[in-house]
This record gives sequence, C-alpha cells and structure tokens, in this order.
Amino acid sequence: RCSALQSVSFTENSLISEIGPSAFEGCSSMQTFTLPSTKGIAVISENTFKDCRSLASFVVPIATRSICDSAFSGCTSLSSLTFAEPSNVEEFGRTVFQDCREIIEIKLPEKIKTIGQGTFKNCSKLQEVTLPDNPNLEIIRFSAFEKCVSLKFIDVLNDEEVTDIELSK
Repeated sequence: RCSALQSVSFTENSLISEIGPSAFEGCSSMQTFTLPSTKGIAVISENTFKDCRSLASFVVPIATRSICDSAFSGCTSLSSLTFAEPSNVEEFGRTVFQDCREIIEIKLPEKIKTIGQGTFKNCSKLQEVTLPDNPNLEIIRFSAFEKCVSLKFIDVLNDEEVTDIELSK
C-alpha cells in the first residue's frame, strides 16, 4: 500500500499509455492525480484508484475509452469527476464509482454505450445524472444507481435509443 503518496502528475507531453490494474489501490492519502488530457490512457484498469479515500477530483482524458471494474470504488472524497472533451469513453464496468459518496451530479460522456452493474452504487449524495443525447447508449445494467438515496433526477436526453435497462435481480 502507498498510504503516504499524496500527488501524482504527468505533463501534457508525457508518453504514458497504460496504468496497470490496482496500481494505486489503497493510496489513501492521494489527493490529486493528473494525466495528460489530450492523449495517453485508453483504459483505466480495474481497481486502479480503488480506496484512494482522499482523491477529491479527477479528469478523465480524451483518449480514455473504457473505465474498468471498481476503478474508483471507495474514493469516498471524490466530488468532482469530469470528462475532457470530446470524451471517447464508451463503457463503465461494474461498480466503477461505488461508494463515491461526495459526487453530487454527473454528466455522462457523449459516446457512452454501457453503464455497468452497480456503477454508482452507494453514491449517497448523487442528486442528478445527465445521460447524453447519444444514439449509442444501449444498456444500463441492474443496480447501476442502487442506494443513491439522494438521486432526484435522471435526464435521459435520447430515450428512444436505450434498448435495455436491467432491474435488480
């Protein structure tokens, strides 16, 4: 565990292309993590930032296409999550933002196709979700918003294209 690590920053001209699974899992003191916004990481691997309890904000780079299972799960201080524009994120895996209790609102990227099982589970302060006006959004897996007790509004901008919303099992 990297409990003393507080900050990681890559410059815009960095050649970083991959961060392995669980690379920063449990870095409980990490407050900031900065990636190049226009290039770099295509996939945020499973558990990459899991239990980084002090991480307060994160900008998903333009190059990112997929955010894998539990990538930010347990980031209990994460209050600001933004997607660099134009975002290429197409998929959220399972429990990606589970227990991110400080997120109040989120606007999902334009190219999103799949919102995985339990993606926002236990995001207790989440009040508003805006789904894009996106003909590609097809699947919202079961429990995607389970125990989002403050959720008041989900704005589905293109509801005729969603083909599958799964109910809890």
